[in-house]
Amino acid sequence: MPKRGEGVSSDSGHEAIQREFEELGLSPYQAGVLLALMRLGSANSLQLARASAVPRTSTYQVLEELGLKGLAVRIPGDGPAVWASPGREEVFQSPRLRAPFRS
Repeated sequence: MPKRGEGVSSDSGHEAIQREFEELGLSPYQAGVLLALMRLGSANSLQLARASAVPRTSTYQVLEELGLKGLAVRIPGDGPAVWASPGREEVFQSPRLRAPFRS
């Protein structure tokens, strides 16, 4: 799993990447949370809500949906749930996204 900062590195490309995720079938909330998760490496729902501007109460469902698509992984542990991105390459190669996005 990526460490902090390994996922997506610059703010200039975030909007373009989020738009691409949306064009590939993710909802705006899913795209925003996935992008934040890739940027942070791992985070809990509150951190992701702040980083993505998605309402905190919606991040729980969004993370579950991303998990079902293989785009987010819940890290086992005590306390608040922590989620991680499986990594940039795995996200971009995911069979759950539409084929044109994969190289």
